[in-house]
Amino acid sequence: MKKGIIFIFAAALPLIFFSAFSAERPSELPQGFEWIRLPYVNAYVAKPSEWFFHHIDKPKEKRYAFILSKENIQAGIALKTGLNIVVIEDVPGKKNMSPSKYAGEIIENCKKTAKISREWQKKKDMFNEFGFIRTDSSADGGTQEYFVILSNDATGSIYFFSFLAPLDQWSDFWKKAEIILNNIHLDEKI
Repeated sequence: MKKGIIFIFAAALPLIFFSAFSAERPSELPQGFEWIRLPYVNAYVAKPSEWFFHHIDKPKEKRYAFILSKENIQAGIALKTGLNIVVIEDVPGKKNMSPSKYAGEIIENCKKTAKISREWQKKKDMFNEFGFIRTDSSADGGTQEYFVILSNDATGSIYFFSFLAPLDQWSDFWKKAEIILNNIHLDEKI
């Protein structure tokens, strides 16, 4: 039986809690959600049944992008609401630094260009978690983003999670985001 991590993103507190899980069979989901397996990274995520799933794989580069979106971006519709997940393996070989140092640099660069309303950093077992919530009120009524980076210095991998939604609909879409974010299963060896 493979072991991995299940992440629980707390809505009231911007922290992640996790425990071991069996990668073969994730738990049951609320009605209206289904499990999606993320290729190459042995992970699962809950997807609203009516949403779309897209992925861009660069296995030779060990980089993978996954998008759960309300909009069908493959049909040319702009992404307004959804979760972006990016996984990069071998960060030390690509960036000549640890995943945690790289994550810290990304957060610092984001702070230079965005209005961040909440920021946090914590260590939990093998992961270092960096995160923030930011608001962009400049275009089309604005957007809000819940952004988390998980770095695993032992494996050299980094995970980016970004949930976006229109600012005026944030509270409605955050209800779905909580279910999605509370049902992310990652393989602890990647």
